[in-house]
Amino acid sequence: MNTRQMTLLAFLLSNSQYEKVDNIADHFAVSSKTIRRDIEIIRKSITDIGGDIDLKPGSGVRIVATQTTRKTIEDLFISVIGKYSKGTYPDRKERLLLVAIAIFMARQPTPIDWITNYFYISRSQLNLDLRDIWKNLNPKGVSFSVEEKKIQITGNERDIRNVLNTLLFQYMENNYDISKIVFPEFKNHEIRTIPFLSQDEINTLNQLIIALTEYATTTLWKTDTTIILISLLVFIKRKLNNFPSAEEVFEDCKEQLDLRSFIEIIELELYARYGIRLDGQEKRYICDILQSTQLIHNLRKSMGEGRSLEESSLIDNFSEDFIDAFSTITDINLRKKPNFITRIKDHIRPMIKRVQIGLGIVDEHLEDYAQEYLSTLNVCEIICWILTKKYALPFIPRAEVLFLMLYIQIEIIESEACLRIAFISQEEKSLTNIQLARLKKEFPNWTFIFLPEITKQDFYSQEFDCVITSDIKLNDIDFPWINVSRKISALDIKLIKTFVYETTIQKTKNIHKLKEILRDLRDLGCHVSIQTNPEFSTEETREGLFVEGVNKVKFMYYEAGNQVNRVLVENFQETVNQVRIAIDMNNWDLSLFASKIVYLVDKINTKELNTILNQIEPEFREEENV
Repeated sequence: MNTRQMTLLAFLLSNSQYEKVDNIADHFAVSSKTIRRDIEIIRKSITDIGGDIDLKPGSGVRIVATQTTRKTIEDLFISVIGKYSKGTYPDRKERLLLVAIAIFMARQPTPIDWITNYFYISRSQLNLDLRDIWKNLNPKGVSFSVEEKKIQITGNERDIRNVLNTLLFQYMENNYDISKIVFPEFKNHEIRTIPFLSQDEINTLNQLIIALTEYATTTLWKTDTTIILISLLVFIKRKLNNFPSAEEVFEDCKEQLDLRSFIEIIELELYARYGIRLDGQEKRYICDILQSTQLIHNLRKSMGEGRSLEESSLIDNFSEDFIDAFSTITDINLRKKPNFITRIKDHIRPMIKRVQIGLGIVDEHLEDYAQEYLSTLNVCEIICWILTKKYALPFIPRAEVLFLMLYIQIEIIESEACLRIAFISQEEKSLTNIQLARLKKEFPNWTFIFLPEITKQDFYSQEFDCVITSDIKLNDIDFPWINVSRKISALDIKLIKTFVYETTIQKTKNIHKLKEILRDLRDLGCHVSIQTNPEFSTEETREGLFVEGVNKVKFMYYEAGNQVNRVLVENFQETVNQVRIAIDMNNWDLSLFASKIVYLVDKINTKELNTILNQIEPEFREEENV
């Protein structure tokens, strides 16, 4: 057998379940036909020693052999693949992470042969892996090149640490075996495969976590623990391997730390375990890591008081602006819930800290919620982008916005479950009370307000979500309503549920709000224009924020020059009646207010949106001419 076939044999031995031929072909970057031919060669090679290959259509392929036979096969064939070979990884995602960690941990350019031998992959597969690794990571400030059959990583130490933090965080979030993580060590022209973490080191880090619980101002949770463990681990490993400091300038720490300071505890533990001494810049780095978890609000003298107050003011202002902007855009008053305000601020503080220090730790599983709550995500992403511009902060990654969005979405779900309903009845008081009791029993989270009659002004001023009438028909209204019988039967209850939860009930209300917000922006001095059937946009070439709404409507934010911020809303989904809304303003606060249209447009059918905007376009054009 050739090297690829022996590698395939090792791959099959590592997995006792059926594996589809197409998946194996993808794993080795060859055709399914080549894999089937290799399988037959392997079958002939192992038949004489009691093994066989089971190739089942629809299920895949697996080796059939006893444990004794498997051991014999391994002794005869696998040992010749290479002295650095340790195992195969049927889960390609796990292998990608392991390969990336090994490359980023290596002090010298990593030989391609070491990677292909250790991970049982071909060079063509390694090329595919490297492409996918870089596509998924897209690390800023770090690059790689392949020269003389070696992979070279270039970048400053802080950026490399942050990439490693991200890789290890993803690895642990997938519950992979941390003992599988290795990296190459180069000594005397030889390569040794070094385990990334020993059990003794795990115990040391756990001791630090235990010590941290005594100083934390909030309860430790899984993500905080993971961030600290990974960040300290990467820091220790890089420092032990004599990598340069993350800072160009070293200064001895002249601050007299409180003996009770957790920074002091870390320093003592690291010195006792590794003989590592920390300088001032390195203490600052660890201090930043701890603050990015918001477990310790005051690290005593480990940070300068002036800098601490300045950062606290920035974060408070960011939090207040975010809460106000979200409440304005969605009409969900977050300030009615003081406990939530505290929680969201406690989340934003470490988020800003992670962004400031470039700590790229994410939970990729959050992406599963992106499409389900896309409208909320778009609002959060837009607000964060505008506020980073307003406060001159680094760009907030999508993963951080996703994390923040989930906090917000909980409040939205609760708000949507607590609808405000106007109940219109002209029955006698006793019958009306029975009707209200029936409705409240069926919909305990809704607030019902009894009115003998209702006007358009009443509906919008009192912020009703829907109107239910009892055997009364309303004429000439533009808000959602449903008429039920005096008895409010089981069929009526079913109709109410269907009607209220149907997304189209908000259509008229949202169209009314859209008109109002455009007029309000005009009154505030913004330049608002509605263009029908415009030329296709070339604005995407600009640097800014581009998001796609629930209905595929595009929202674009960018700085247009001369202190002008521009918001574009484009709907080119239809072949006719295409529209573009362009809003120019001169400050970021107005940009936040203008973002209300994003949330509204996401709730309106694209055909109806275009129809409405085409109807009001002459009105805006006439107002502009006046």
